[in-house]
Amino acid sequence: MKKLVSEKEFNQWVKDMCDSWNYRGSVYNNLQRVDFDTTTMIVNPKTGKTSIAKLHPQDKYVSYIGLAVAWAKYKGLTVPTVAEELKSYKDLKFGDIFIVKSNIVPTYIYVGIEGSRFVIARQNRSSDEELVTFSANNNKFYRVGNIFDKRE
Repeated sequence: MKKLVSEKEFNQWVKDMCDSWNYRGSVYNNLQRVDFDTTTMIVNPKTGKTSIAKLHPQDKYVSYIGLAVAWAKYKGLTVPTVAEELKSYKDLKFGDIFIVKSNIVPTYIYVGIEGSRFVIARQNRSSDEELVTFSANNNKFYRVGNIFDKRE
């Protein structure tokens, strides 16, 4: 299950992961860190265990974020997803996956506006998708992705 965090919380998570690597270069406790193109890899040469953090080509590569993601994967930890706070429900686009602050789980998929409220389809793994209506004025909305985004 994804852990949703703010950008500030994500930056703190990255710092903590890098600190736990003891960020002094490419080697830590016999583990080797390798950076190439938009990828960071951690390799244990003794066991052959590896983990890879590959950046989406549209994003700017930052090596310490790559290290944090690869190190978390190596340790079997969940990599958090940044939830972008929206100024208004009007910033939602068709297919956006979002959460409502008052109801962090589950996530919802934006479908369209209905009057002063808007209709969304609740994200569901089953074929049954329950339609839900939220008040546009009484909630904060956070975008976490889009169903048409091929990043995952």
